[in-house]
Amino acid sequence: MRFISGIAVLAALLAGSACEGQTATVPASQPAFTPVTSMTVHAMAVSEPWMKYRLLPSPKDQETGNAAVFYLLARRHWPDQKTTDDVLWPENHRYDYLDTPIEQFPRAYAQRVLEAYKSTLTYAEQGAARRDVNWERIWDIDPPHPELIGQGRFDYLNDLRHVENLLSFRSRLEMLDGDWDAAHHTIQEMLSIARHVGREDLLIHKMVEMGFTEIALAVSVEAWIGRAGSPNLYWPLTNLPRPVIQTNLNGYYDDGAGRRFSPLITQALEGKVSDARWADVLREIVVRRQETRPPNKAEVPSVASEVIQLVKQEFEPARKWLRSRGFDDATIGSMSREHVVGLYLIREYAEAADSLWKAFGLPFPKAQVEMLRVWNQIAPQQPPASENPLIQSDLVSAPPNFRYPAVLSIRYNLERTDRYLALLRVIEALRDYAAKHEGMPPVKLEDVKDLVVPEDPMTGKAFGYEVKGETVTLDATPPKPFSVFGGWRYELTFVK
Repeated sequence: MRFISGIAVLAALLAGSACEGQTATVPASQPAFTPVTSMTVHAMAVSEPWMKYRLLPSPKDQETGNAAVFYLLARRHWPDQKTTDDVLWPENHRYDYLDTPIEQFPRAYAQRVLEAYKSTLTYAEQGAARRDVNWERIWDIDPPHPELIGQGRFDYLNDLRHVENLLSFRSRLEMLDGDWDAAHHTIQEMLSIARHVGREDLLIHKMVEMGFTEIALAVSVEAWIGRAGSPNLYWPLTNLPRPVIQTNLNGYYDDGAGRRFSPLITQALEGKVSDARWADVLREIVVRRQETRPPNKAEVPSVASEVIQLVKQEFEPARKWLRSRGFDDATIGSMSREHVVGLYLIREYAEAADSLWKAFGLPFPKAQVEMLRVWNQIAPQQPPASENPLIQSDLVSAPPNFRYPAVLSIRYNLERTDRYLALLRVIEALRDYAAKHEGMPPVKLEDVKDLVVPEDPMTGKAFGYEVKGETVTLDATPPKPFSVFGGWRYELTFVK
């Protein structure tokens, strides 16, 4: 078992919108949170050519070359400080390109924003137009090059998220002008960039791909669907690759980023640490625990004392546990106290992590059932798991919330994009039906005959559907009875 789960927190932060809908801060006594999205939906039938607005560029329209080079150049050509101060800053406090409704955003200021980022967006477009991408493990460069990838090893992904948000802003301006071809091209760029990011089989890259894809779908495509006169995207949405986030389970299980962030823990998991280095392993374990609890940073002065306390507290439980795993007293006696405790913590963590990750490749409902069964056996809120810093820092989703393991959160997030895509396809099928029935939605989903109405990929069943007059409630409730995650609910008001 490789060291991997500890990078999930960073992955979630970089993914941006990817973490919406989770319930890590909701007490166990409350139901899972389901946000409500209200939309005005304009009837519009599907039309030929069916794939005019395909959402990923055709390979024949892409050029050879490494897209990653252009994405790094996009970051290099950020607006300088003078441009930021003189052009962008004066109105930043009044208008937010992420949150201000596009109709209320001053057109002159919008043009200044896009002009300031012209070089950045030009390089991003050139990257999106490439057929190939090779990230060359740039996150593993030592030391990093701030001018290319930022101060941190994954800053380039955060910068690309800013690019995705800018493109989403531009697409909504283009929709406001009724320039569907331009908006379509921009959305294509967004999804192409997302897919390029996901070509690196690293968990952080996959989580960020998911976040970028949701920016494209939940902001730009949703805005498209909700605007009068917008072409129906049912067939382009239907023909996106599925699963949208292509997974490599073996790659996640042996994630190279763990080797970079916690090399001694990784070596310990591989059985490659000498007796003399176990004190250093324990220091790295303590630092990991400090980094995953408020204030989420290593407190160097306290590390040594925490290691001493950890050895004192866990030495007897460690000896007992190692005996239960076949170690005799002579072997245990030949080890340093740090070796005994470190080996115990590492192996207990590895067994717990392995028992959770084994279910990762199952369909989500079954994966959830199995992971929660194992989670109850691990009992992370009780000794001995509650006293293992690695279990607490890397397997608990959001301490002190012990409702579900971090591995299940990762599995859910990689699945949710397909669920969101299916919801958008349902809405487009409803728009097509309404266009053929005087602007009215169907009484029930089964009434839609001309197009296939997708089921909820998380449950294998139809989405919840209720009609009251011209308003439709479309529900993607959490899969029952085991889900600890929230869902989505759309309240759609149909107009002709």
